[in-house]
Amino acid sequence: MGKKKPSKSGSSERIPSNDFKWSDSDLLRMFGSIFRELQIDPDEIERGSPIIYGFNLKFGEDGKPMLERFGNVQESPAGARLTDEREPLVDVIDNGKEITVIAELPGVRKDDITVKVAGNILKISAKGYEQSRNYFKRVHLPSEVEKKSIVAKYTNGIIEIRMEKLKGGDDEREIKIE
Repeated sequence: MGKKKPSKSGSSERIPSNDFKWSDSDLLRMFGSIFRELQIDPDEIERGSPIIYGFNLKFGEDGKPMLERFGNVQESPAGARLTDEREPLVDVIDNGKEITVIAELPGVRKDDITVKVAGNILKISAKGYEQSRNYFKRVHLPSEVEKKSIVAKYTNGIIEIRMEKLKGGDDEREIKIE
């Protein structure tokens, strides 16, 4: 069985894997832990506030499955809690010389999105015109990137950020979104 391990995005965990032969009890244990985390104190929920929680099953570079969570339900030592910012669903694609990050940010305008990079950390944030459409995600990139090569495009709620890998480091830079 796999053990919990943070992903490049910081919110993934290893799930049971024995050459992809999962038993029913492994799957029940995995989903059981997810649902236990969702026990939220009703006093913490404002009337009309959405509860957004989802997960994406991915396979890591080592071929093992990983579970990545997204939404506005965050883990804390006291249990699950709702936040004002949603964590968007993000894909990081390493193409050898280039890294592509794709994030889902529905309900925001291009001008409301900020993308910054420092070292191998990419930060995506957005303040939506609707109060409940605020997003934040800190993405751990597989390597540092050439900041002048970064191009970001936002279309129909999806931002795609492309950047070339860099062997040395340099300073933080904000990226203009086309």
